[in-house]
Amino acid sequence: TGGIYCSSLSISDLTGIEAFPNIVELRCDDNSLTSLDLTVNTNLQGNLWVKSNSLTSLTLPTTCAVVQLWASFNPIVSLDVSGMNSVEMIRVIGCTVLTSLDISVNTTLTQLFMNSTNNLANLDLTTNANLTAIYISNSAIGSLDISNNPLINAVSVDNNSNLASLNMANGNNMSFAPGSFLATSCSSLTCVEVDNVAFSNAVWTSSVDAGVTFSLDCSGGSVVLVSSIVVQGQGGATSFSINDVTLQMEETILPANATDPSVTWTVQNGTGTAIIDANGLLTAGTVGDVTVGAIANDGSNTYGTAIITITDTPANISEINEIALKVYPVPAGESITIESSEIITSVLIFDQFGSLVQKENTSSFSVQKLSSGIYFLSVQTVNGMSRSRFLKE
Repeated sequence: TGGIYCSSLSISDLTGIEAFPNIVELRCDDNSLTSLDLTVNTNLQGNLWVKSNSLTSLTLPTTCAVVQLWASFNPIVSLDVSGMNSVEMIRVIGCTVLTSLDISVNTTLTQLFMNSTNNLANLDLTTNANLTAIYISNSAIGSLDISNNPLINAVSVDNNSNLASLNMANGNNMSFAPGSFLATSCSSLTCVEVDNVAFSNAVWTSSVDAGVTFSLDCSGGSVVLVSSIVVQGQGGATSFSINDVTLQMEETILPANATDPSVTWTVQNGTGTAIIDANGLLTAGTVGDVTVGAIANDGSNTYGTAIITITDTPANISEINEIALKVYPVPAGESITIESSEIITSVLIFDQFGSLVQKENTSSFSVQKLSSGIYFLSVQTVNGMSRSRFLKE
C-alpha cells in the first residue's frame, strides 16, 4: 500500500507490477524498460516516474490520482493519459517519436513540458482552462492557440520550424513575467496574435525573430492601428451649461481606415465634476472644468483629451424661456413639490447618465421608486421651459 522505488537498477522487465494494485507511487526511472503495463495500478497518486527508459509502450491506468507524470526520454509513439483525472503536470521531454498526445480530458493540468517531441504536429488546448505554463521546443507543431487558457503566463515555443500560427491572446499577456515568453527560431512564423500590440512591441520584441509582427488579428491581413484621436464636444463645443444637463462628445479617428475605430470614454474631474457614459454622453455635475478622454480599443494605447467647461449660464438662452422654480424638500424623500409662477404642464426627470427615468404632469409627485442620487428636472409650463435638479436621499 506504499510505493515501489527501483530507479537506476538496470531493470529491463517489470513483469509482476500487476500483483501490486494498491501501490500509491512508482519510481522506475533510469532503467532499460521497453514496455510497462500499469492497467491494474489504479491507486497510483502523487508522482509517477518512468522517465529515461527505452519505453515504446506505456499503458497507464484507466483511472488514477497521479498528480505528476514524468515520462521524458522514452521512444513512445503515442500516450493515452485519459485516465489521469487529477494530473497537474505532464513531462514528455525528449520523446522524439511521439506523434500524438490528447489532453482534452485532463482539465486539472497546469503545466506541460514537451521539448524535443520531434514528430508531434498537433496539440489542442481548448479544454485545459487551468494551464499556467507550456513548453514546446523542437517539435513538428504547426499551430498553437492559448486563447482559451486565461491562466497561462509562461509560453516557450522556440525552435519549431513548422509553427506558422501562434495565438497568444488569452487576456493575460500583461501578467507574463520578463523572459516567460519565447518564440525564436520559428522560421514559418510571421505574426503573433496578442492582447495588446503596444505592450507586445515594448516587451516581447526580443522574444520573436526579426520581422515577426504582433497583431490583434493575424488572419485578415494587416491590421491598421489608430494613430491619433481628436476629442471635442458636439459641433466643436468646448463648454455647456449645467442647466443643459448633457453634452454629446465626439471623436475624430485617424487614420480613417483604422481596423478598429472604437474608443472607451473617460472623464477626469477638475474644478468641476461630470460623468460620461459608454457612448460619450457627458452629464454635468458641478460648475467648472473637466477633462474628457477617449482611448482606442485596438491595443495601440492611442488617446485624445479635451477640456470641457461647465457653466451656470444656459447655452441656448434664446430657446428657453427660463421660469423661476423652487423644488423641495431638500433632499427629497418619498416625494417632491415644484413651485412655479407658471402653470406646469409636464415634468421630465433624468438620471446622471441622461436617461429619462420618470415623467409627470403635476407639480407634486412621488419619487419613492428612484434610487439615491442626483436627478435633473426639465419642467415645461404654458409659457416656457426651465431646468433644475434635486437630490434623492
